Amino acid sequence: LRPPWAAASFSLGVVTRTFPEKETSCEGIYTSNGCILTQCEAEGFRRITYFPDRPDAMARRWTVKLVGDKEACPVLLSNGNRVA
Repeated sequence: LRPPWAAASFSLGVVTRTFPEKETSCEGIYTSNGCILTQCEAEGFRRITYFPDRPDAMARRWTVKLVGDKEACPVLLSNGNRVA
């Protein structure tokens, strides 16, 4: 997956701003009972950030970084392998 204007190798960074307290469908990222939660099955991840949902892009390795205020969010969980 490469835009026609891009060089043979390039990096794309995406910064997404979410408002989980405004999400009422319980998909993507939302709040419930004081917790910030995600539901990313099928369509849910597209509610959080842009994703090139194509078979050739899905086979590649993706890196995700979770960031949160330590006092407001003392525990950050992900379903990936711990790297830090």
